[in-house]
Amino acid sequence: MVRRLGATILSSRLLFVDAGDARTLRVLRSALAPIAAALELSDIDLGVVTGSARLLTQEVARFIFEQYDRAGRPSYAGIRYFSRLDQTWECWAVFEDRLHHQVTRVDAIGARSPGLREAALVLGLRVP
Repeated sequence: MVRRLGATILSSRLLFVDAGDARTLRVLRSALAPIAAALELSDIDLGVVTGSARLLTQEVARFIFEQYDRAGRPSYAGIRYFSRLDQTWECWAVFEDRLHHQVTRVDAIGARSPGLREAALVLGLRVP
C-alpha cells in the first residue's frame, strides 16, 4: 500500500462552517432536533457534533452540504472542527465536489514514518 501526504492551498473564496461556533451550534440544534430526539440525544452541543455518534455527525455534514444561496449555489465548501482525540488537531472536511485548490506537495509516507506511527498509536491501529 502506498501512503501519501499532500499539501494544498485552498481557494480563498471557499466558505467553511465552523462547527465550534455558538451560532453554528444554535442552527444545528434547531434544524436537527428531530434527528437528535430519534437518536435519544438530549442536546446538540460541541461534544456531540465532534463526537463518535456517527449518525448525527453524518446528518450535520449532510445539512451543511445541502445549504444553498439564493442563486442556487452551494453555500459552503466544508466544515472546520477540532478533533475529539486531541484539541490541538484542527481538522478541515472539504466537500469533494466543491474543492478548488492548488497542490503544493505530495510525498510518500513510509511504514516507519514517525508521524504515521504516532497516528496509528492514537487511533489504536496497527501499521504493517
